[in-house]
Amino acid sequence: MNRLFDLFPSAQNDGINLMWSHRTNSRMLLERALSNSDIQLIEADVFLFEPSEEVVISHGHDEPSNFTLNDFIDIILTSSERKGLKLDFKSHAAAMKSMPLLQSFNNEDRLIEKVAILWLNADILGSAGNKPRILGKDFLEACARFMPHAPLSLSWATPYQSSDPNAIYTTEMVAEMIAITEQLTVPVTFAIRAGYVERSLEPLKVLLNAKETNTLSLWHAASDPVDELYVAGLEQLRNAVDKDKILFDVPAEALSRLRAA
Repeated sequence: MNRLFDLFPSAQNDGINLMWSHRTNSRMLLERALSNSDIQLIEADVFLFEPSEEVVISHGHDEPSNFTLNDFIDIILTSSERKGLKLDFKSHAAAMKSMPLLQSFNNEDRLIEKVAILWLNADILGSAGNKPRILGKDFLEACARFMPHAPLSLSWATPYQSSDPNAIYTTEMVAEMIAITEQLTVPVTFAIRAGYVERSLEPLKVLLNAKETNTLSLWHAASDPVDELYVAGLEQLRNAVDKDKILFDVPAEALSRLRAA
C-alpha cells in the first residue's frame, strides 16, 4: 500500500482519505470515475454468462452486460489517469477465463505499472457452512501462473445480513485464511464486510498482524444498515490499528461520522 500513498500524498497515509468508485460496471461509470479527481480507487465486477466465452463487467445474472473485460482494460490502459483498480471475480468460470486475458495485457507488467495498484479479488473461503464462489486453491494457483506480481484481495463468502448472529469473522475463519495465504509472496488485502466488523474486532486484528504486508479493505453491502453498531465497529477497528492499514469502501455517511469521531 505504500505505493498508493506515494502516488496520492493528499491522503496523508490514511486509508479513509482514499475514495472509491464502487461497482463501476459500465463504460460510462468507468469514464466518469477516471475523470473524477476526487476518486483514487475503482472497483469493478467480472462475470461470465455461460455458455458465452466473453468475460464481461457485471455483478452477475441480475446485471446483463455487453461491456467486456477486454474493453474495460483497453480504457484503463489508454487513459491519462492513474488510479487503483480492484477486479472482483464473481464466479469460478469468470476468474479462470480472465487470467490469460489479463496476462496478455500485462506483457512486462504493463498493466500493473499503468495503474496505481491492481488487486485481483475473490471470495475464496466459506463462512458458517457456506461455500465460496471460487475455490481458493484454484484462484491462487491461477493468479500465480498468469499474474504473479499482482497483489491479491481475498475474502470469505458472507451471505448473512449484518443483524444475523452468523455475521461474524470467527477465529477459526481467520486461522484458515492465514494458513492459505502465509506462503504468498505478493501483498494481500483482505476484503471485509463492514457490517460484520463490530462482532469481529479481535479476529480481524489477528489477521492484520499475521504478516507485515497484510491490510484490510472494508466494503459495504447495500442491505446492511449504517447504524450505530456499524459505525462503532469501524471506529473501534480504525482506532486499534495503523491508519495506512485499512481502506474504506463504505457510504459517505459512515465516512463523515468516522472523520468526526
